[in-house]
Amino acid sequence: MNANPFRRGRPWMLPAWAGIILVAGSSIAMALPPVVKTVPWVATNPLIPHDTWSGKTVTLKGTSSVQGGSIKYYWDFGDGSPVAEGTVSSAYVVEARHAYTGPVGTVFTAILTVEDTSTGESASRNYYVRIEELDLSTEVNVAIDEGLWYLHRTLNRSGQEGYWSGSGYNIGHTAANVNAFEVNGHLEGGPAENPYTETVTRGLRYVFANLRTAGIGVQALGNPDGNGNGLGVGPNSGRQFYEGGMIMDAIIATGTPDATTVTGPAGIVGRKYKDVLQDMADYYAYAQYDDARYGAWRYGVNDFPDNSASQWGAIGLIPAQRNWGCIVPGWVKSANINWLSYSQRSDGVYGYTSSSPLSGVPFGTTPAGLVQCAMDGVGRGNVLWDRAETYIRDNFVNPSSYWHFKNNYYGMFSFVKAMLLHDSNGDGVAEPIQFLKSGTPNVPPIDWYAAEVALGAPTDGLARKIVDDQRKVADSNMGRWYGYGWYDDYGHATAWAIIMLRRTLFESGAPVAVAKANPNPAVAGQSIQLDGSDSFHQDASKLIDSWEWDLNNDGTYEVSGPFPTVSFPVVGDYS
Repeated sequence: MNANPFRRGRPWMLPAWAGIILVAGSSIAMALPPVVKTVPWVATNPLIPHDTWSGKTVTLKGTSSVQGGSIKYYWDFGDGSPVAEGTVSSAYVVEARHAYTGPVGTVFTAILTVEDTSTGESASRNYYVRIEELDLSTEVNVAIDEGLWYLHRTLNRSGQEGYWSGSGYNIGHTAANVNAFEVNGHLEGGPAENPYTETVTRGLRYVFANLRTAGIGVQALGNPDGNGNGLGVGPNSGRQFYEGGMIMDAIIATGTPDATTVTGPAGIVGRKYKDVLQDMADYYAYAQYDDARYGAWRYGVNDFPDNSASQWGAIGLIPAQRNWGCIVPGWVKSANINWLSYSQRSDGVYGYTSSSPLSGVPFGTTPAGLVQCAMDGVGRGNVLWDRAETYIRDNFVNPSSYWHFKNNYYGMFSFVKAMLLHDSNGDGVAEPIQFLKSGTPNVPPIDWYAAEVALGAPTDGLARKIVDDQRKVADSNMGRWYGYGWYDDYGHATAWAIIMLRRTLFESGAPVAVAKANPNPAVAGQSIQLDGSDSFHQDASKLIDSWEWDLNNDGTYEVSGPFPTVSFPVVGDYS
């Protein structure tokens, strides 16, 4: 007999090896057990627990290879509470919600078991949860965890592809959602036992299947054809230069330039990702408005530009050149600088199709202008950047209206892109900005990401606002961000929120800092050994190469290395 600890008080009928069926012709077939998978917090190391805090309801996430009336699931939460059980109605969603309680540091091992009651076959998989301090870092991790699961649950699966629908931009929407998984280390080449590996693979196949080629030639500003094949590539969409940048980011975030496409029409299928990406960069160069005074983009080839759409050209071209070495002609950037000069108001606002913004739009188009500055190598010390940064800092307050910056996920995402991609000297190396500054007297810098009123800051940063906006009710929309209906917030807000919280835009995973101190707590003046050696990168092919420590949370690093020794002169809590 094979005891089933998840069906307490009920006998187990047959061991796995006893599931034999006799059929005509005296042949023998073995009933196959279900394949059970659980979602890892870190794709490359499933032993690292998911974060929670005591009393917080979180979702335990798993999948099954089979579904139907005879397929049952059992979630043993590992804390002595009753087992949750039910019928597996969707093989892709085998979930349970639970609130763990206990002291910080407690690790719980939950177990998901799926049973085929018609054969008695079953399989199980562990799921780890750790109770952490309730702080912004933990809340961010939980928010990302729940958001990714919401996206996984809502994928439309068809054949070997999958897509997300919303706001009429299905290709860009799907690419943005795929990107949200990728920047958290969940890649198409990831472990088979990670349910998100299939999710990302399906999404990328849909994206490539919906690309198309177009002939390009020399335009008024120069030759856009970086590889000389006479082709541009863009999405099969009415607003292809609006969606194209999101698609380029998702391709780059795979981290696999030499991978080969398996879907798509002629000119797409069977090509290396990096070659498709070069053609997408070429198409943007070809489609740029060809008057050097107004070098930017809109929805179609050679449309008179708007700053909203132009940021998507920039966000695609930046990593295409910086990360994968794609050729971007210099005239693309010089013409774009002229456009930025034309479309900026004296107070720093970037307008829509001129220096005049639409009602409520300054908080969307101004950071979009900064993203273009980052592409052009225009940063701090240049009036095109400094005036816009001052405008945003002076208006970086808790939201008071529907149109406000922090109620506008479109604008927030543009802003985060600009802060992370800032390049002041055009060398193609990002100089990320942590503290948003103003040229207005007596307006202090602020940590745009991590500031919290609860900790004495004058206003909340974006992380606190985004975390608070997430839907936390335990229903089918748990983990989702709705946005505020501003342009296409509804369809993209969840992906954009996850990417903003992760603070990396198109890297295949991100470095994760793990900080320890011994002894902790300590007495004033005592030597304390800091330990960052457990830090890791979510992409297993990358290693941590430097450690820097900010001992007083002022944005300046005082010590470096994985094991620095420090002391603090007075009693207090040091973050």
